[in-house]
Amino acid sequence: MIPLQTVADKLVRAIDEFSDAPALSDQSRTITYCRLGAFVEDIGRHLKTPQIVGIFGSPGVAMAASAVACVIAGRPFVHLDPAMPQMVLHNIISELQVSLVVACQDVAAGHLPRDCKTVDARGLLQGDVTLTEPLLAAAVSPDDPIYLVATSGTTGRPKCIPVAQDAAFLSYEWRDEFTSYHHGMRVGIYVFAIWEMFRPLRKGAELWFPDASTLFSPSELADFLIEHNVDEMLFTPSFYNTFLTVLDEAKAARLPLSRVILNGEVVGDDLITTSLEKLPNTDLWNLYSICETHDVCMSHLTELAGDAPVSVGVPMEHLRAIILDETDTPCPVGTSGQLHFEGPRMLGRGYINRPEETRLRFRELTIEGRETRLYDTGDQAWVDDTGALHIEGRIAHMLKLRGFSIQTRELTETLRDKLAFSSAAPWVADVGARGQSLIFYYAADASQAQANADKWGLTAGTNRMPPDFAAQMRDVLLKPIVCRRFWCKWMHCPCILFPARQTCAPCLLSRMTPTLKVLPKMP
Repeated sequence: MIPLQTVADKLVRAIDEFSDAPALSDQSRTITYCRLGAFVEDIGRHLKTPQIVGIFGSPGVAMAASAVACVIAGRPFVHLDPAMPQMVLHNIISELQVSLVVACQDVAAGHLPRDCKTVDARGLLQGDVTLTEPLLAAAVSPDDPIYLVATSGTTGRPKCIPVAQDAAFLSYEWRDEFTSYHHGMRVGIYVFAIWEMFRPLRKGAELWFPDASTLFSPSELADFLIEHNVDEMLFTPSFYNTFLTVLDEAKAARLPLSRVILNGEVVGDDLITTSLEKLPNTDLWNLYSICETHDVCMSHLTELAGDAPVSVGVPMEHLRAIILDETDTPCPVGTSGQLHFEGPRMLGRGYINRPEETRLRFRELTIEGRETRLYDTGDQAWVDDTGALHIEGRIAHMLKLRGFSIQTRELTETLRDKLAFSSAAPWVADVGARGQSLIFYYAADASQAQANADKWGLTAGTNRMPPDFAAQMRDVLLKPIVCRRFWCKWMHCPCILFPARQTCAPCLLSRMTPTLKVLPKMP
């Protein structure tokens, strides 16, 4: 049996091999790989107990060193961003049952729960300390989490996404074929610090962390990259566009970047053109990655895409892209649909303590006669005849209710003809004894609220859809039916079907009649 290879093994090897080389730098300090190893050894005594560790602090030397220590100790961690609201941080800590927080900067009163034990990472980094004995990577299982990604929590209750050890290892090994790293290379770290920093450290590269004020000031960031001779930087396409816009000819000529990686948004030809003109010696890469699957694919942008979306490349060997239409049927080559991924070694288990959202996004489907588990990305895409993906952007958001697909944009526009509101968001959630139900959240100003009260009797708060409203919606929804007769899979009665649905209009409507919730007027 081949022993499991892990990211921790690679980090331990790098600490030993590149001992005297600089590993982590920010605007206040630099530490070598040897000093990083000593920190890992020192803080390791606090990581003996199996637990999820919180790392509190902005990206920098202390935060990066703490994350490396957790990985080598086999302790999954979650980054606690100080910019998150206090309520969100408390919810993450409660959700994951975090009892130990490594503090990488000052913690304001009340920012963390009182019962959390904290360890001061900055204190442990003081002084010139060396390793007393060789480091050993902890034993882990392939599906153990290496770290967890917590969403920003716009609802106050963020989702926590575990990234598996195996998925991270396979992703890093795969990326080496495209964007390799080496001893002496300097890599600038953008806001996706956790995502990007372990990969270069495995190879003896040096990480450079600009502070927040520098990172979001294009002119200051350019000065930072020039001053510290940074070779690579990852950007979101929108920020890279801003960065290039303020980059004058003289500063562009001095910029040492040999590689830029774009991630997080769709790339357009205008951005490619500007980059090739201003930074002709800088390789431009387009990376497609998702928290739930880690990295997926990437392409080298050397020319314009024309009318088609820019390719993001062929998915890595451990992931298979499956593009489905609204009936969950695979789309042929060149046909746009909703992008899903299959790959047992890359797909995570789902969201921590979110069984309903996990079922919505990690779907169990029969595809071409085969049972499979897919992750629904929510992205619209198509694949060309080389197998390369072309991402068109986020799809009109789709909800799933007991097997039915609900296009939220279409539902919102249909309800707009009957209901007065300024903004709205449909959602699916459990509603008491009724179980899984469709809820239509909407915000209305005073005149709209009065019109809804006069017409339908709706009040602020939660309302069941009034019978008259439901009757009018039933008339609207019955219009697009096709005159074919099949057996309704719910009521087993012969009836007229919706297009490509296996249920009749009355049965469908009876299971999808929304609850209406009025929200305060949005600013």
